[in-house]
Amino acid sequence: MLYIIIYCLNVKEFVPISTNKFKKTLGSFATGVTVVTTFLDNKPYGLTVNAFSSLSLDPPLILICIDKKSESNKILKRSKIFAVNILNKNQKHLSKIFSDSTNRNRFDKVKTTKKITGSPIIANSLGYIDCTVEKIISAGDHNIFIGKIELLNNKNLDPLIYYRGNYLE
Repeated sequence: MLYIIIYCLNVKEFVPISTNKFKKTLGSFATGVTVVTTFLDNKPYGLTVNAFSSLSLDPPLILICIDKKSESNKILKRSKIFAVNILNKNQKHLSKIFSDSTNRNRFDKVKTTKKITGSPIIANSLGYIDCTVEKIISAGDHNIFIGKIELLNNKNLDPLIYYRGNYLE
């Protein structure tokens, strides 16, 4: 059960918020879709992430939020590098591949390159942001990975958009 603190006349009240209502309400915010990749022990790793945001222009920083219980969290903590690959509207299949936690062969048939950090950059993505981990902040059941941008680029393509549990066409 999640709780929101309401401040009324300097009195703190805890109002229970169901996980289902939390997800449904936040799902009303349309987001782009990214695949976050990293490289560790001569192996690529990746997962679909929509908890991604710009953070700072000076210095250029972004953030991603990763579930503390996930294998990806452990890998990112060790690798200290990641790339955010912003998917275009024709890459819905990649979003599904990288969101399947049982798929151990996520990079099969996915063309990638490497830039500065060595994190896989997915070919034909709308854009990429190649980062080193600047800081990790614990927040609730997730870790916030702050990435220092080493290199980025984008293409003039249409984005893949996720809204209320569905991809917009």
